[in-house]
Amino acid sequence: MSYPDWTWNPRPGYFVGNTAPVPGKGIPSLNLQDNGQGYRTFEPRQVPQVTAFPSTLAMAATWDEKLGRVWGEALGREFFAKGSNVILGPGLNVHRVARNGRNIEYLSGESAYLGSRLVSGYVEGVHSQHVLTVMKHFIANHQETRRSDVDAQVANRTLFETYYPPFQAAIDAGCLATMCAYNKVNGHHACGNPETLAGHLKTNMQYKGWVMSDWWATHSFAAVDGLDQEMPGNCISLKPDWQVFFTPENLDTLPEEKVQDMATRILTGVVRYGLMEHRVCEPADGGCLEAQFEVVATTPEHQKLARRIVADSVVLLKNDGDVLPLAPDVKKIALLGSACDPPNDVEELLKKWDMPNYYTFGGSGRVVPNNPLSILKAVESYCKESGCEVVSELNDTVADALSVAEGADLAVICSATTSSEGYDRSNLSVDQEDYVVEVASQLIGIPKISISIIPGSIVIPWIDHVDAALAVFLAGEATGTGILDVLSGAVGPGAKLPVTFPLKEEDAIQPCENNTCEYTEGLFAGFPWYEDKEVAFPFGHGLSYTKFAYELLSLGPDCEGEAPPRPGHPRPGHPRPGRPSRPPANGLRGRPPRPTRPRPPSEQSLACAVVGLRNVGDVKGAEVVQMYLGFPEGLDEPQKLLRGFEKVRLPAGLSDLVKLPLSAQDLSVWSEDDHWYIPEGTFKIYIGSSSRDIRAEADFVVADGQVIF
Repeated sequence: MSYPDWTWNPRPGYFVGNTAPVPGKGIPSLNLQDNGQGYRTFEPRQVPQVTAFPSTLAMAATWDEKLGRVWGEALGREFFAKGSNVILGPGLNVHRVARNGRNIEYLSGESAYLGSRLVSGYVEGVHSQHVLTVMKHFIANHQETRRSDVDAQVANRTLFETYYPPFQAAIDAGCLATMCAYNKVNGHHACGNPETLAGHLKTNMQYKGWVMSDWWATHSFAAVDGLDQEMPGNCISLKPDWQVFFTPENLDTLPEEKVQDMATRILTGVVRYGLMEHRVCEPADGGCLEAQFEVVATTPEHQKLARRIVADSVVLLKNDGDVLPLAPDVKKIALLGSACDPPNDVEELLKKWDMPNYYTFGGSGRVVPNNPLSILKAVESYCKESGCEVVSELNDTVADALSVAEGADLAVICSATTSSEGYDRSNLSVDQEDYVVEVASQLIGIPKISISIIPGSIVIPWIDHVDAALAVFLAGEATGTGILDVLSGAVGPGAKLPVTFPLKEEDAIQPCENNTCEYTEGLFAGFPWYEDKEVAFPFGHGLSYTKFAYELLSLGPDCEGEAPPRPGHPRPGHPRPGRPSRPPANGLRGRPPRPTRPRPPSEQSLACAVVGLRNVGDVKGAEVVQMYLGFPEGLDEPQKLLRGFEKVRLPAGLSDLVKLPLSAQDLSVWSEDDHWYIPEGTFKIYIGSSSRDIRAEADFVVADGQVIF
């Protein structure tokens, strides 16, 4: 049961959610705190005490599982230090509506597979610090427009193939708490939906943890439907007329075994992840005041990590003429646009819970940065050391920008937009779109670089008028320094878009304005929605300061050792005329083969693509080798779906072997009879640098239950 004095900004000593301890049983209080870019701050004295990390979508742009694990550990440490043992994250919903105000909070971007791969490290990292994770928002929380009333009419096959996989991956990684969503799904509110909660989640997906409601998302006594905890609980002091459903009287109507199941589900994670032995403060009698307002949880290491994540999340969209990184002969840099140096008014932000800025989004997951470094301040610091000059125009006035840029060696044009919980973005434009288009098109004679700070997909009509373009998803306190690391070349860009940048606003799926929302696109949500459309930049796109050559070396049955060649290809040691059939001994140019990511026994590979990757440029760089799968015809599956990736860092001139496995689950589809099966027919794999930059193709056949190469 929750403490009675909950408010949207909890009173000092309390958290966004609290449950009372049970001293006689040794059960600690559960102190639940919001998260999106770190520990949610709600009072000025907390702001300098925690790290304002980059957004969850920024982490998705890194395509880096190991970095996600490191981030999870850091989040867990800060939450524990501040007295919280339950982190309300990760957000996992696959992007359906590009304008959704909460896309910035979701790790999956436009791909269920991307979210599935990245969530494991996050969950395991947080749990290692004796803090529980809460996967959210289950399910079909794809827009903020009419979010408490909109009814997502979505087929079970679409749920299981397109929207459930990141949640299943979180379960497989050990997540034991789920937050259900505000919206309805197929006629029932998500927090009282017997099919999705008791059926799909707890039965089909074999979930053993508990389900809590989003705050005030309960509309009935839904315990029999699969809801285990109503949040925030008793709020009579805040909302005297608010209906509370999980009352002692209603709970007394449940069979003893049902109550026992609900309690067991809640306590399983408490026991498994050591919350009883590693206790945090208890809110009653001021027990958490010190942790909340005196303990400094941020550290120099965490601040360096924030900067590293930002740099690794910067997507290089375009780099014509290799104008980046900054050359030594660039002596005068013009920084143009207000987004180069946006304000961060802590006092104003804390007055309104859903107010965003260009460092953080608005809403329950907001982390107010203490003293974020802007692009302008970061470049000024760089020039102070390297001997260049910075001139700026920060009022978004085209004439002034053109005047300021006269005599500069290079112009950086900044733009941004943001988003918030509670409402969707009004469009996919940046706030300074007209300014950027005008400046970029009228400024002649010097290289032009655009930098966009964004909460999700955007349209980018100025792209043909600039030489280079960068995009970064709302990035917290290290925004300027992380971007500078990429501009200067201290960090080579290696991020990839987790979303599509459509060519036109109307090309994206729009929020439903009526209560009934038909998911008529079915399986074609996320990046497959754009497959037959021209786009500005596709899912998976991101350039480097170097170039990479690909070769599909083999496609075989597994990733244990070297896969045999495909039919018609010579075996290793019997070279094809004119070139060897495989790399020389010891891998490619002195690098041992990369270890394949471990899989549980149920996910051992049925097929494995072995890719040779060579850095053919002049500098060290990072590349994300991507594998997409095309299913047999007649199944109404998207043309290709992400089914593998590996992030590789290579010095100039060196090569590596990348093994990309396909498991039974990767090949499966959801049947009308509600079970997974592997269809028979010809599958096609696409190996490339993005969903549309395909470097190699191959196929294999499933027949009579066998995979044939």
